[in-house]
Amino acid sequence: MTIILIVFSAAVSLVCGYFLYGRWLGTKLFSLNATFVTPSIEFRDEHDFVPTPTPIVFGHHFTSIAEQAQLSALRLRSCGAGARHSFGSFWGRSSSEACTTWPFLSSAFGIVG
Repeated sequence: MTIILIVFSAAVSLVCGYFLYGRWLGTKLFSLNATFVTPSIEFRDEHDFVPTPTPIVFGHHFTSIAEQAQLSALRLRSCGAGARHSFGSFWGRSSSEACTTWPFLSSAFGIVG
């Protein structure tokens, strides 16, 4: 019973925070305006300024976020950060040996140089 109460109160807090804090951010901090006309609508010429459908914009945002996980995994794998990492040498194996994604990519694709 206690866990149900905790989960329910967390859900209610998140929903209230989403609506109340989101409304405050939109009105006070970002000054959002529902009547704002975007340049793709205002200067529409069917060549340079064309409104993009919402599913296309969502797909671009989603793939941009999803591909970052793959790039981060490559970077972490090439640096050996899964086995050992410390605060001072997160991107490198040691302080004297810098690590980038290049050694992993060069060995994976057979690039020499």
